[in-house]
Amino acid sequence: MAVGIATCPGMSEDRLPDGTIPAGTDCAWADVHLTGGDAAGQTLRVDIAPQLYRAGIADGAEVELARYDGTSPGEEVYVWVDYSRDLPLGVIGAVFAVLVVAVARLRGIAALAGLVVAYLTIVSFMLPALRAPGRARCSSRSPPPWRS
Repeated sequence: MAVGIATCPGMSEDRLPDGTIPAGTDCAWADVHLTGGDAAGQTLRVDIAPQLYRAGIADGAEVELARYDGTSPGEEVYVWVDYSRDLPLGVIGAVFAVLVVAVARLRGIAALAGLVVAYLTIVSFMLPALRAPGRARCSSRSPPPWRS
């Protein structure tokens, strides 16, 4: 992945504390090789925050992009989301579970089981109900007091 920085014209979001818009500001980009999705194998240029550029982006780093429909029909726009953190977060979760069981033993296992039940409840009942179309229904047959 190649990265670079250039000077771009200032925009409203670059507004300074005194309210003025600077004539020029830093804008950074990265050439990203897509490995998944419909456009796998393509290399494209994605705008990134200058802070990411200054912090240093390693060549070959795995990143996550979001794809949006562009303003023209058939146009797609890709936007930087974040670094891919799947493996590090999985390792941290596994280490956390081992430490909870090692320190709290049977209570730790019960606590982890409670977390699993809570997660399954949210995913199985709450999220589908929130995504369902329509309004919530009242259980009483009488109209609400504000409609009488």
